[in-house]
Amino acid sequence: MAQRVADARGDVDRVIFVAVDVHISIDPQTEVGVDKRAEVGADEGLDFRFDKIKRSPNTVDAHRLLHYADKHDKQDAVSEGLFADFFFDGHDVSDLDVLVDTATEAGLDADAVRAYLESDEDRELIQNADEEARALGIQGVPFFVINQKYALSGAQPPEMFVKALEDIEAEEVAGADA
Repeated sequence: MAQRVADARGDVDRVIFVAVDVHISIDPQTEVGVDKRAEVGADEGLDFRFDKIKRSPNTVDAHRLLHYADKHDKQDAVSEGLFADFFFDGHDVSDLDVLVDTATEAGLDADAVRAYLESDEDRELIQNADEEARALGIQGVPFFVINQKYALSGAQPPEMFVKALEDIEAEEVAGADA
């Protein structure tokens, strides 16, 4: 989907992942909307396997890993890996070995990542980012902020992003002409 939005606009600079520690709880037997999410995912070629998810992980270290990966230009690959780990394979993305494996597959050094995650480096930074996000009213993911001014909450079809980008562009052009 991200590629379809980028293809439609041609000028998407970068996606930055910010920490919002969502304790993901998905029980296929009781979670409202799981079937719908699986159906929407299937329409996009995504085989969500909510039945494989056995626990609700604390994602602080996963967000620390994303922050670390960003410093090494690997955030996109790590994000894709974490998404697949959790939603397709049901892996516990709070498990140190899962995080190190994901980072290694993305091209990061396993020993350096393990040392980073075993330390408290950037933990406070990530926890503060989570608190800031919550103070802004962000309670779930995905949540998209465009140009530090516009927001889209929840999974949206590519057309919604295209419309939002067109509206933002029109507003900014109108503002520049004023």
